[in-house]
Amino acid sequence: MHRRFTSQTVIFRHPFRLAGFSHDEAAGVYTIEVEQEALDSLTLVAWRHIATTMQLRRDGALEFVPVDPAELTQAWARDQHPDPAASP
Repeated sequence: MHRRFTSQTVIFRHPFRLAGFSHDEAAGVYTIEVEQEALDSLTLVAWRHIATTMQLRRDGALEFVPVDPAELTQAWARDQHPDPAASP
């Protein structure tokens, strides 16, 4: 099977936390990598999502942490358009 990898850079302007993270991550630039595999089809080209990972720097080491793409999209959208009512 053919696999493809794509990467995207996202910028969080505020600290954030995703499920499975033990603490908030700092605002900053993060690289997101998506792995997909080709579906066997004679009629069209299609890809199936395999994994989404986020690169995190922790204690000087680079970690590739699996993340839920839908949750990541929601967290990034909240970061870009924060709810003013939620501010202290």
